[in-house]
Amino acid sequence: MSREDFRIRSTVGKATTHAQKSNPKNKMKPWNEITHYAGFDWAKDHHDIVIVDREGKIVADFRIEHSAAGWKQWQTRIEKYNGVAVCIETSQGAAIEKLLETGCAIYPINPKSSKRFRERKVSSGNKTDRLDAWSCADALRVDGHGWRALSPQDPLIQLVGGLMPK
Repeated sequence: MSREDFRIRSTVGKATTHAQKSNPKNKMKPWNEITHYAGFDWAKDHHDIVIVDREGKIVADFRIEHSAAGWKQWQTRIEKYNGVAVCIETSQGAAIEKLLETGCAIYPINPKSSKRFRERKVSSGNKTDRLDAWSCADALRVDGHGWRALSPQDPLIQLVGGLMPK
């Protein structure tokens, strides 16, 4: 141990993300208040989204561009769903930051796990962006109660948010 060790401080809890500043009304709902489950298949220039209700019925199926207009469309489309949770194959990046801004409960999933959920839906191995989104949405609906949600308070999100230009 060096003599400076006692002076080293953690920055956890000091950084504030853009998502936290954007709208204090955007609070994630607890699991028991979630009414809809979105599968979010992200790509560099667009995102495919399928939303299912508590019974598993597809209530929305659409694509948005990865642009300001696309994210505005996302916000408009989810307004009618009071409590929506999102399953996405990443835990970082621009899509996560934008989702956090909308106050959705975000459940990142490992791509290998996502593949297994897709195989539950279509055993043939066919892969489409829409199928990926649907299988993620339904997996979240059925199994998500045991998953850990990503939130703006996570230290990694705070660190990244604190380093991003304002």
